[in-house]
Amino acid sequence: MKRITLVILLMLPISSFADELIWTRAVAIANDNNPWNYQLGKAEISTKNNVFLAKLYDKDHPNFLRYTLNGDITNNKVKAILTIHGSDFSGSEYTGYIDNFKAGIVVQLSDGYSFIGVREKYKQK
Repeated sequence: MKRITLVILLMLPISSFADELIWTRAVAIANDNNPWNYQLGKAEISTKNNVFLAKLYDKDHPNFLRYTLNGDITNNKVKAILTIHGSDFSGSEYTGYIDNFKAGIVVQLSDGYSFIGVREKYKQK
């Protein structure tokens, strides 16, 4: 179920970005009318020396660094700690995968309650 949900999140259309990395975060909330809270933006990812670093910027305020994920990569598996900028929350540990496909990089992470997906924006023809 988690992978199916994340794949759907990665397919959400985002029209305001150029060809670049984009991210989506979905958090389950206690609301029967809308059980998911979604956030979007552009992303920067570094994977040098098996160290994973993702900077996730806010869609509406592109210079605002909303989240940072820092961690390690082992055999395409990522384990990273989420830092929420502008918050005193210490962050959750996210685990998941990073893959490179012909269409580009895909990152799928979860802490058990929320999902973060990063992918290259599909190029318009």
